[in-house]
Amino acid sequence: MIDFDIKSDFNKRDYKKQIERIRDYIYKGDVYQVNMSRQLSGRTSLTTGELYLRLRETNKAPFCAYIPVRNGFILSSSPRAVYGGAKRTFKNSPN
Repeated sequence: MIDFDIKSDFNKRDYKKQIERIRDYIYKGDVYQVNMSRQLSGRTSLTTGELYLRLRETNKAPFCAYIPVRNGFILSSSPRAVYGGAKRTFKNSPN
């Protein structure tokens, strides 16, 4: 077990509100898919590299990322890859 004091930028009420907005967008035909994410922050005794490896061990998603940024780092784990293409198009894989 990891000793990890974690905080989310979503509370339960806001999370449910976002889900309803997403459902509305899909129902109206504005989108067919939404990748809703949230920011988690906290403190741990693990290094960022150790935390990333734990994420990969725990969540076996095929697309993971460890991205250092100015004020910390981004850990990402997803069953799908979305990446930029030419002429402002985006590709979503697997199809």
